[in-house]
Amino acid sequence: MVRKGQEGADDLFGPVLVEPLEQFSMRQHSPFLASIAFLALVPTSLSASAQTGLTTDGFTQAWGTSNPTYDLNGDGTVNSMDLSLFLGSAFATTENDSTPPAGSSGSTEPGGSSSDLATLPLLAAGSGFAAVTPTPPPIGPATDPLSDERAIARWADVPFQTFTDAAEVAVAAFHANGIDRVEFSLNGGPWTTVSTSTDSDAFGLHCYRARIDFSVLPAGATAEVRAIVYPRSAGQPLVLQNPSASAGLPNGIKGIDGINSYFAYKAPATPTREIFVSPNGSDANTGTAAQPVVTIAKAIDLLRISGGADGGFVTLLQPGTYRAPSTTSTIDNRSWATIRAADGLAPNTVRIVSVDASGQATGKNLVRTRVKRLKWEGVSFDMSAMTQLYGDTAQYIWVDQSIFSDPNGAEFNHANGGTLLIRPGDLMAANFVTNSIAAKVVHGFTNNSFVRGCHVDAILGDAYRNTRCVLGSSLSNFLGQSTIIHSDIFQYFGEHRNNIVNNFRAWNVNGAQNFFFDKYPGSSFTDCAFVDIAIENKQASPNAPKSQFANEAKNLFFAQLSAPNQYWMMRTDIAAPNTFAADSLVFKNCVLSWLSGATVGSTALPAGVRVSHCHFAVAAGAPTGPQATNVTTGPLRLEFTSGEWVHVGTGASAIQGSGVQIFGLSDETNPSRGQLPGSPLPESSQYALGQETP
Repeated sequence: MVRKGQEGADDLFGPVLVEPLEQFSMRQHSPFLASIAFLALVPTSLSASAQTGLTTDGFTQAWGTSNPTYDLNGDGTVNSMDLSLFLGSAFATTENDSTPPAGSSGSTEPGGSSSDLATLPLLAAGSGFAAVTPTPPPIGPATDPLSDERAIARWADVPFQTFTDAAEVAVAAFHANGIDRVEFSLNGGPWTTVSTSTDSDAFGLHCYRARIDFSVLPAGATAEVRAIVYPRSAGQPLVLQNPSASAGLPNGIKGIDGINSYFAYKAPATPTREIFVSPNGSDANTGTAAQPVVTIAKAIDLLRISGGADGGFVTLLQPGTYRAPSTTSTIDNRSWATIRAADGLAPNTVRIVSVDASGQATGKNLVRTRVKRLKWEGVSFDMSAMTQLYGDTAQYIWVDQSIFSDPNGAEFNHANGGTLLIRPGDLMAANFVTNSIAAKVVHGFTNNSFVRGCHVDAILGDAYRNTRCVLGSSLSNFLGQSTIIHSDIFQYFGEHRNNIVNNFRAWNVNGAQNFFFDKYPGSSFTDCAFVDIAIENKQASPNAPKSQFANEAKNLFFAQLSAPNQYWMMRTDIAAPNTFAADSLVFKNCVLSWLSGATVGSTALPAGVRVSHCHFAVAAGAPTGPQATNVTTGPLRLEFTSGEWVHVGTGASAIQGSGVQIFGLSDETNPSRGQLPGSPLPESSQYALGQETP
């Protein structure tokens, strides 16, 4: 459930932002919280008088209380519904009681919160997969230029969760020819076909969805789901399953390319174990609610000794500062052990700091646990008092409904050892972040395996660099013109395969590169999709900085992308072997500024690049040649105004009803290029925004 702040609780962590809310340009935000579902349509705006005097700091302080100034709908609690009303969201949300109270067991994760769950196709369980599922042969004629390009797909949820009743399983899938269908199988049972992508309340995405009825599975049972993704008309299918060496093994999930089975569990028959921690406790205590311990390290050890790490909880009972360990005993648990704030505590009242080797909270140290699967939920990581969440090579870390911030600001954080928030996912088994926020730090959610429903604000460095999957997330107030550090939204270097960015919004972005496919030796970018993205660049000139492509780009698909105030260039000037080379780099239904080679004015597209039904805000930057079809031009810019994303300028009329149908993505007969002005858009982390930004 959404955890409510105590009436009048001290803000122990301090506000992340202090600008008036009227100046904070978030008009759309997330419906896909771990415990929140759509309720009903609500008015899209309030009167100006109702908004007078509201500030981000005030919303932060009032969240979860009955403060009448911020309780805009008068239901007695300041929550996401009030934020929806103020920000002009098209949707409201309400709390869902699917999360059990502390100490109980049950379906606690987002997969069970979708309001239309009962309408989804039901997967019938088999007795287990007998072998690796073979990849189907290519679809369609070999003469199609995309016939050798593979579908791009990932699971829309975090693995290793425990459920009691029904749960949603979903795949986000893309191909430049569109997606025909996704087939699912549970434990080797019959393959169930899903031919239509639909909106998921639980995940805030348009994806291919089915459901599992955990109530019919035996207690403690493992659910392994595989999926086969078929392109439309022509292309290579993709099977989401573990590689043969780790087939059927949850530990085979490495999290980098996302090509793996999805594993979840039926809740065990035994009660969930829970250890309690309080700043006023003692490590000589037994860890009950009446006798809490004082350190998280001791609580984890008691959970280990009790044998309750699988699905167990370490519950932080009171507002205050909690010391996170620099090391713990090793625990090889199969389902998440969770460190969480107790019901009734807002995340910004539960402050996590690090300890040194002697256990003292001094300076900035690593927070290092050796729990194989560890989840942090509903807390604030004070990055002025810790360095990083550090995971070992075989460890999985999941952060949910939490805050990373330095109360001193991003520049202070940079000058005082600010670094990546979580150890890079390619150095761990995997890391996951959902429904969380990063603000006033150097970097946002970078080098992660999976990010969904997250928001980044007021940073200096990179927002989502080298993160392999970014779903339903956002960025605001990017301080990119700083000379302190290089700034990118999406920078990629190294080997990248099966990356997805879907349903992303960024506004008030200053001096940052939107996309940077870097020139580092050995970098390659294969089978990646960037879909439904809007970026409001605010720099004075669209000519600097530029989005850049270098190295090899094979099967990169950009669709429904609007970024009309930044030049894009393909770095054919870089010396081999790092020069730009393309094999099926496709733009469809996009609104851009300029797309050229390394030399301004070289608008002839290199081999392997195709542009279809795109609009260019700078006429001189429109690509030319037979690989560019249905291109329009005309000045415009993207703005967040009056509760909507809108295209402004004389060229805006050229994009209406001028796109191309992409099956499973823009199925309407005559879609527009980029984003339709005034159209309802998928939203970004309402929980994070409401808790802290707001």
